Amino acid sequence: MITDSDHLCDPTIVYFDGWCTVCIRSAEYFRKIDNNRNLVVCVDLRSDDERIQLTGMSVEQLATSLHTRTPDGNIYSGPDAIRHAMSAMGKGRQFAWTKWMIIKPIVDSLYLLFARNRLRWFKKNTCESDACSIDPSKK
Repeated sequence: MITDSDHLCDPTIVYFDGWCTVCIRSAEYFRKIDNNRNLVVCVDLRSDDERIQLTGMSVEQLATSLHTRTPDGNIYSGPDAIRHAMSAMGKGRQFAWTKWMIIKPIVDSLYLLFARNRLRWFKKNTCESDACSIDPSKK
């Protein structure tokens, strides 16, 4: 069993929704920027990965937005999660403007609108194998 103390030197973990094609592309983008440095690890929140338990959140809670868990155990969601993931990879300056006092509420609101509607607005992931999770409400 993985414990909190086992992860003090671990990378930032990005929890993304494997049902969401935009979220999958975002995880691929993070992996590309990371360039095999293992500064960020992307985990499908619908998987059985033990790292999901480290959040102390349910899958339903994690599915509300993108989340990150930093090596020190802090959990961030939405735009803050994206900012922390990018900072972990040395790209934080590219997103610093999203924290500006006038811009931040707009960015946060637009992200929440996207997060609530992403599975309706964008194509859901189609499984390439029987191993991935299927949304039971959409059968």
